Amino acid sequence: MRRVLGLGLLAGLIVGLLPAAPVPVGAQGTITLELRTGNLSSPLVTEVAEDGGSRSLILHARASGVSSAANVQISLGTGTATAGTDFTAPTSGAVNFAFYIGGAFPSAWDNLTITPVDDSLVEGNETIVISATRAGFMIADLVVTINDDDDDITLSFNDGGSPAEAITGVDEEGGAQTVQVVATPAQAVNSARSVAVTIADGTATSPADYATSVTSTTVTIDANATSGTSATLQVTPTTDTTIERDETISVTGTLANYDIKGADLLIFDDDDDITLSFNDGGTPAMAITGVSEGGGAQTVRVVATPKRTANAARSVAVTIADGTATTTTDYTISTTTTTVSIAANAMSGTSTALTVTPVDDTSAEGDETISVTGTLANYDVKGANLLIYDDDDDIMLSFDDGGGTPAAITGVSEEDGAQTIRVVATAAQAVSANVTVNVTIADGTAASPGDYAISATSTTVTITSGATSGVSAALTVTPVDDTTVEGSETILFSGTDTGVTPALGVRSASLTINDDDDDITLSFDDGGGTPAAITGVTEGGGAQTVRVVATAAQAVSANVTVNVTIADGTAASPGDYGTSATSTTITIPSGTTGASAPLTVTPVDDTTVEGNETILFAGTATGYDVKSAGLFITDDDDDITLSFDDGGGAPAAITGVTEGGGAHTVRVVATAAQPVSAPVSIAVTISDGTAASPGDYGTSTTSTTITIASGTTGASAALTVTPVDDATVEGDELILFAGS
Repeated sequence: MRRVLGLGLLAGLIVGLLPAAPVPVGAQGTITLELRTGNLSSPLVTEVAEDGGSRSLILHARASGVSSAANVQISLGTGTATAGTDFTAPTSGAVNFAFYIGGAFPSAWDNLTITPVDDSLVEGNETIVISATRAGFMIADLVVTINDDDDDITLSFNDGGSPAEAITGVDEEGGAQTVQVVATPAQAVNSARSVAVTIADGTATSPADYATSVTSTTVTIDANATSGTSATLQVTPTTDTTIERDETISVTGTLANYDIKGADLLIFDDDDDITLSFNDGGTPAMAITGVSEGGGAQTVRVVATPKRTANAARSVAVTIADGTATTTTDYTISTTTTTVSIAANAMSGTSTALTVTPVDDTSAEGDETISVTGTLANYDVKGANLLIYDDDDDIMLSFDDGGGTPAAITGVSEEDGAQTIRVVATAAQAVSANVTVNVTIADGTAASPGDYAISATSTTVTITSGATSGVSAALTVTPVDDTTVEGSETILFSGTDTGVTPALGVRSASLTINDDDDDITLSFDDGGGTPAAITGVTEGGGAQTVRVVATAAQAVSANVTVNVTIADGTAASPGDYGTSATSTTITIPSGTTGASAPLTVTPVDDTTVEGNETILFAGTATGYDVKSAGLFITDDDDDITLSFDDGGGAPAAITGVTEGGGAHTVRVVATAAQPVSAPVSIAVTISDGTAASPGDYGTSTTSTTITIASGTTGASAALTVTPVDDATVEGDELILFAGS
């Protein structure tokens, strides 16, 4: 910043001590003027700030090459600053210097007070000249610069939107992003000004870290305007997987007679993010956002989820402190610090269990927060607030589907057209008189009519005396089924109540519009040259190649990274299967709808009859809803095979009967792959295959039951099959035997 200073000078410089006897002057001498903060060893002062107020300094005069005392006249030159307008005018004075013979230079000093006039004029830096004269002396002028604080122009950024929002940076994973450079002068300019802007590497390097559509631009500030904005430019960070911290692009400017304060545009690294959240410590653990005031001591674990896996373990130091809730008054906690360890290659880590005990008071104070923050060198740890849900002011709003047996819902589907909902109001306690809740319906993150329409923008819910809940009349919500990937959006329902004094508090609720365009579905294929979709692998098939396929509902507008984790479903590793990896990454390129990643799945070929089991594949992707998938392991130990024999004393296996042979005895044989651990009954049905009854055959029954005894592998049931002996040449025909 440049600053303008004014100056006040006390009249006269104090005379130094005179020697006992003056010494004649030799050759012409010199006197040097210096402005310092104190004595001759203190810092020199060459400039002062217009907005810095009065400064008490010391003016020094030092002489050399002279040998007698001399009177020196101090005066104030004009410079470019004007006395009385830009600074307080000092009074001229005189100084008598005494010079000594010897190694030390003679000197004199006096106090000097600089008092600037802090105006609002854009006048540039100005100067005050302090001079001294004395016949026979060489005395150089002393120039003091007044730094103008009104010629500052500060650069910043916005997102180029309508309306534009101020930003400090762009997201590494955000693809091409619009940025405008904003120039803001300290004072409105009286005529148009154009700032020449240059864009260059800061700590980020182009093209490795980013690309920009231009490396220079101009910002024009109109006359009397308080700011100006450049044309839009595109900044495209390079989406890598390197944890490199936030980096900067340097944006600087120039304009004659102005001091342009540049700015750094940040590239927010998405690879060093670790996000904190919470679960309830259960088995399995359920994600939570808070604890209930009336719930007593409750278990909470802190979960740390990194954006990227790492090949080494990491430990996040977690601190727990008051947010809007105050410890002892609103809650107690078993510890105020903990550590979350994230194992090598893991997608998350969990702290040891904490116990949070809210104070169950009777104050209607609203939900309060406990602040949970974390630190880890070279990582950006995003903290979270653990809520304490107040139970004293509650009328809770929620929703049902308005059916004959109404089911609670949290949202509606974008693609399902007009859908019926009702607003449900539930009080924490039975109300002592009829309570009317007036509900208003407004945009949340969804905007009407672009995202949805609703049959009313307000409704009422009555909770009758002695009851705890009531429902509104039915409303119709019709989401707009667009093709924009916008994530789930919300409609806000808020309420006020009448009927009891004091009034109860009504908690707002958001109805979610579940976006069908941000879905990414996981599935599988066999990884072949012409890949075939599969739903599972065979237990006895050994190591099998499986490709995990990520398919977006719409073509993505920028590269999308899907982080997939592989975990036990009903199958448990290593007892039931092994995989070549426990996680993988799939990147869907911009403009496409899908991509895949291969891995190897090796089922354990045991002899246990356990039925088909599943391996769970779950995914996450920023801004998308990734649908999990289960890969089946098809059990080969629960097979039962049907076959036939002739029912003789030493039964012989057969595959058919002869058309001209009359009635034939056939036994249907059921054979299990393993001895069964309990009796198994197979219901067998007999029906037409390529042969049709009664034209081609008849059977003594169209169904039968075969029971395999415990500890055995097979059993049979007899029936009679009578082919029709016709004269038609029709080839061999089949009768179908199916079992369950």
